[in-house]
Amino acid sequence: MSPELRCAILPAADGQPSITTRHPVAYQEAVTAAATEAEQWLAEPLSHSLVDLLNNWMERMPGSVRTPFREAFLLRLEQRLRASSTAGQVQIDAAGEETISVVSAESQQSVEDLNDE
Repeated sequence: MSPELRCAILPAADGQPSITTRHPVAYQEAVTAAATEAEQWLAEPLSHSLVDLLNNWMERMPGSVRTPFREAFLLRLEQRLRASSTAGQVQIDAAGEETISVVSAESQQSVEDLNDE
């Protein structure tokens, strides 16, 4: 039996693939709830502190569920960060030619300016 069938899975998000957790499938509900809570915070990050949100959830749930929830919550945030970081990398346009995003071009310009000094 493959590990995916025995472990809880964090769904794909923001163009990032799903993540097979190290927690048994019995914790799938906690993993899914963590993803939902992280999504809600990402939608309105200024509504409340991320640390307070996570701590509030951790205090309200049984001990056995805390680690899978916390890890899934953080993994969901990681998916968003990875999606954001790939947005500034080299992309291939429709004609198949490499293009450099504005962020990358600005970064390269800054390095060139430093080398000229």
